[in-house]
Amino acid sequence: MALFLTVLYAISRTYEKVPEFSLIYGILFSFLMSAFARLGTDEEMIDYYSAHVFLEGLNPYLPENTASVYSHFPFFNPVCFGTPFTTGGVVTTLGYPSLSFLVQVPSNIIHSDPNYVNFFFYLLTFVSLYLILRKGESLEIYPYFCSLL
Repeated sequence: MALFLTVLYAISRTYEKVPEFSLIYGILFSFLMSAFARLGTDEEMIDYYSAHVFLEGLNPYLPENTASVYSHFPFFNPVCFGTPFTTGGVVTTLGYPSLSFLVQVPSNIIHSDPNYVNFFFYLLTFVSLYLILRKGESLEIYPYFCSLL
């Protein structure tokens, strides 16, 4: 990865297109990270499962409808990845924001990887930031913004 970044930086400096190459790097890096990720947090897993419950016509806000979320995702160990209660057990219900599961409805409908939903929003962030800075003719600060994402 360090070699890739060095080559990308050298090429971008050669052609004096650092912002454009930063945009390309941001998109490629986000795609690679989402391709190998497995629902980064328990909240994303609960949102994805709640969207599934919602599409089945059940109420995703009822704790009994989402109580079995960990049995549907065997790679998620509740002891390692779950958010614990102080009284024992782990969170299996929707958190705040309460409508966050609606973002995962399209990936449930087309049976795609829910990580690509995150990639889509990262992509929108990179591109919209690039377009805003290009409009204001201040693209020289774009690589610094990208490094924060």
